[in-house]
Amino acid sequence: MNAKTYTAILSLLIAASCATRRNAVHYSFPAEMSTTVRDQYMRDWQKGKALYEENCARCHNTKKGRREHIPIFPADKLAGYGIRLDNADHERALPETRVTTDELVSIITFLSYKVHTINDTVRQH
Repeated sequence: MNAKTYTAILSLLIAASCATRRNAVHYSFPAEMSTTVRDQYMRDWQKGKALYEENCARCHNTKKGRREHIPIFPADKLAGYGIRLDNADHERALPETRVTTDELVSIITFLSYKVHTINDTVRQH
């Protein structure tokens, strides 16, 4: 393998590595959670992340440069399904036939345990 090919491959690997980490979302569960409960929450968190990306990100996320940011939703908006009821747009865009109550619980789990970054902003609706 010549030096140009090696350099090109190395550059692509570094770029791919940076792109993968750029939009990584991490979680944080309470240390007191038992392993069994944590495993269940992890499954719900992963499902909620996928559902959020599919149904919510388009309207709620913001872009800063190449990075996409998930906003911080206030706890009162996440509690008691306020996330669906307090926003009339959700009633139209995300009816129960598109995002079920169980799926909404997974989305709320994702948003509740997502680790916030310094660039996240608080979402008021």
